[in-house]
Amino acid sequence: MQWTIKSRKRNATASSRKKLDILKNQYPGVPVILFSRSGIYLDPSRENRFRVYFNGKTNEDGQSLESEFSREYVNTVCEISENHPVYIVRPIPEMPFSIYKGLSLKARLFQGTSDISSPLEHHEKRTKVANLAIDAAAEKCKAQIIDPIPYLCPNGQCMGSKDGESLYYDDNHLVDHGNVQLKGLFKGILRPL
Repeated sequence: MQWTIKSRKRNATASSRKKLDILKNQYPGVPVILFSRSGIYLDPSRENRFRVYFNGKTNEDGQSLESEFSREYVNTVCEISENHPVYIVRPIPEMPFSIYKGLSLKARLFQGTSDISSPLEHHEKRTKVANLAIDAAAEKCKAQIIDPIPYLCPNGQCMGSKDGESLYYDDNHLVDHGNVQLKGLFKGILRPL
């Protein structure tokens, strides 16, 4: 089992390096838009199997992990920005459970169709370290930040559903109805060829 884990880490690192090399050496000037769920890697309160490690250290946590993550994130963005304009999308809000299943359960048990949301402050707390790294990368690497929060979290509540229709497939992947909420987010970035 240990070999498999090491092999997967080695393959993931090689794959990431290969992608960075392509970005560094090909398609100069083409805008690069970065999305990530970095908050999930850094939030120990979320019970998940996703963790990020640097330099082979598997026991990093707390401040050392946050510092190392920020340093590596900034370095990666700066490396990409050498040949490309870079746009970083702040994390999409994650919901505490599957919205689609939650709406279905609510309808069956309570015959209700009220919408589901999560407080913006929960999202901000969960993504604080990731957003600090994004801010640092934007400043140092001349990247631009794209913020989906005004589109998805009006009035301090992050929408999980709208008008009784789920915006998420699960707790973190937007469906078409969720993507429609982001209309205008990329205005001025994406242009017809």
